[in-house]
Amino acid sequence: MYINKEKETKRELETLKKYTNPETLSTAKIANQVRDNTKRIKKLFQVDYEEKITNNLQAEKNKNRLLQEELDRLHISFQVLNAMYDHNVPKIRKQADAFQHGLDNKLLQKNILQSDFDEATAAPQEETKKNKTLQEHMDKMSATPCGQARG
Repeated sequence: MYINKEKETKRELETLKKYTNPETLSTAKIANQVRDNTKRIKKLFQVDYEEKITNNLQAEKNKNRLLQEELDRLHISFQVLNAMYDHNVPKIRKQADAFQHGLDNKLLQKNILQSDFDEATAAPQEETKKNKTLQEHMDKMSATPCGQARG
């Protein structure tokens, strides 16, 4: 591309040298050659611009293709994860419910056992109190003479 521009510039220089010759300096010829040079330069810039646009467009297409591929991969990953979630969550909820039910049953059993224990330990304590009271009463009776205990 740059080699072509260099050649074009050399040709242009040679053409300009011809026009500096007083013999070839007619106004019509100069105008004609300026117009031709302008067209040629315009065409070179247009080709260069079109190449840049084409290259940029192709780069954007490649970028969009890569992004679309990534989006497709992410979409597939999302679908897989969503299917796993839909499959596993009900099982996990059932397990949690079963654990909660088991925990509730254990707590109920503990409360029943605690109540039974409290009842079982309360009866001997009451019996011990009664026995102590009776023992004290008997001690008082034996310590006092027979007729003085009433009173």
